[in-house]
Amino acid sequence: MDTAGSRKMIKDQSIIDGAAVASTRAAEVYDMKIIAREIEDNRINFTRFFMLSNKDSPPTGFDKTSIVFLREA
Repeated sequence: MDTAGSRKMIKDQSIIDGAAVASTRAAEVYDMKIIAREIEDNRINFTRFFMLSNKDSPPTGFDKTSIVFLREA
C-alpha cells in the first residue's frame, strides 16, 4: 500500500485514532485534516518499507531486518 492508500484506508474504515503520512493532495482528495507538515526533515521521522516474497534473493549487503511485536490491549 502506498501513502495515499493509507490515507484512503483511514478514511474508508473511519479510523479515528490513526494517522497516515501522505501528500497534501491526498488530504484534499480524501477530505482529511493535516496534523503536521514538512515532516521529511524531522530527525525522528523514519519510513520503512518491506516486501514479502515466496522467492529467495541473495543478500545485497544493505539488507535490514525488522521485527514487530504487537500486544493486544
